[in-house]
Amino acid sequence: MSMARCSVLVAEDDDDLRESLSLVLRSEGFRTQAAANGQQALALCRAQRPDVVLLDLHMPVMDGYEFLRQQSRDPQLAGVPVIGITGQPTEPLPSQVKATLKKPFLVEELLHLISRECR
Repeated sequence: MSMARCSVLVAEDDDDLRESLSLVLRSEGFRTQAAANGQQALALCRAQRPDVVLLDLHMPVMDGYEFLRQQSRDPQLAGVPVIGITGQPTEPLPSQVKATLKKPFLVEELLHLISRECR
């Protein structure tokens, strides 16, 4: 799959970081959607299934862990790979989390992980 056809859902509650991540991904040829919490992310996933979810694990309304629980119960979404992002140490994560980025992270590391899932 070419990067231009690869869609990434950015679920991040920090407005500036969410917009920055979306801008970087679009500049690299990815299609993006953005959500400020897990509830919005789940609704966007159901409306237009992304190829990869970039998921902040600690958000208001619905955190990343609850998003993962609900995603795993939805046959349409269970196979969508997730890259977790966090500023805190994390507990063991469900199998759909393919990698975890600890804030702050390098853009190159982010792009490498997303490109790996968009093959």
